[in-house]
Amino acid sequence: MARVFLENLVKVFGRTRVVDDLTLEVKDGEFVAIFGPPGAGKTTILRMIAGLEDVTAGRIWIGDRVVNDLSPAERDVAMVFQSFALYPTKTVYENLAFPLRKRRLSPQEIDRRVKEISEILNISHLLEKTPGTLSGGERQRVALGRAMVRKPQVFLLDEPLTNLDAKLRLGMRAELKKLQREMGQTAIFSTPDDLEAISMADRIAVLDRGRLIQYDTVDNVYDRPNCLYVAKNFGSPEINTAKGELSSKDGKILLDLGFTQLDLSQHSEVLKGHLGKKVVLGIRPQYIRVYTEEKRGVAVRGRVEALENTGPEIYALVSLDGAEFTVIVPPRLNLRPGLGVWLEMDSSHIHIFDGESGVVLI
Repeated sequence: MARVFLENLVKVFGRTRVVDDLTLEVKDGEFVAIFGPPGAGKTTILRMIAGLEDVTAGRIWIGDRVVNDLSPAERDVAMVFQSFALYPTKTVYENLAFPLRKRRLSPQEIDRRVKEISEILNISHLLEKTPGTLSGGERQRVALGRAMVRKPQVFLLDEPLTNLDAKLRLGMRAELKKLQREMGQTAIFSTPDDLEAISMADRIAVLDRGRLIQYDTVDNVYDRPNCLYVAKNFGSPEINTAKGELSSKDGKILLDLGFTQLDLSQHSEVLKGHLGKKVVLGIRPQYIRVYTEEKRGVAVRGRVEALENTGPEIYALVSLDGAEFTVIVPPRLNLRPGLGVWLEMDSSHIHIFDGESGVVLI
């Protein structure tokens, strides 16, 4: 196990700055997600840590060593690729044993480690099979085993669940997290999937075009996003947003949204410098209550436009005056398109973002 520290890391391809002055620390034994859309620089970061890609500028620390000039083998890092990258003509046993043979371990130690990791990953019954005869989930376990069998200091996973179907992904998320906890290895994985990041990681590094936007715990990334970009990229259904303008009246700070006006006076110290400016309200669907009868003074009238039944709950798209909000309701509420409803927002879960920069204000 080892701490990983990326210090002012830069990677340039041609004229494109793929990784832009990235600094972050992964603690010893921590499980960190690098999250971002395609092209955000996720895979490039992992490849630089592994030594498969040169660094344009900055330093990579693994433990107490700067490893920029070390070969991949000298870094003691293992990486699992999206494609699994198994040897198709070798058996599962031979695939698992290969990195140990490269390190010239004794046949007895190789056999012991292969059988040990096979038991942990529940693939002992597959040892004599070749990768082409395995399911996607089985190939994923073998790829993980081949990386883990030599007990590296750092474990890197490049979008490890991308090539699995939805049901397999669900099971493998829990399994990967359990394995990482049991083995205590420092692990970094890349993903474009917010649910994967939230369900597996201790902390999440959110990237946009090579820049680190937020690096925080799962709870903080979800409940306390530092900007609109982060807020909109986490959560399903997506956070509801509405444009508005801040004003002052009778000593109060008000947010005019068109369909309603909110009193934000409790945040006057933060917001007083933004009076007259455009802002964006953000609130997640689960923090909006829905009523089929009028609630005077506390709720906003809307109209149900569409319903999506997920089984245990229903997503309702509600049109307001100039905005549309998605809300979550129980089936017993018996909503239907065209029905008038009243929405009440939980003021303790409202976010206000700057209308230009997207930076969070409250």
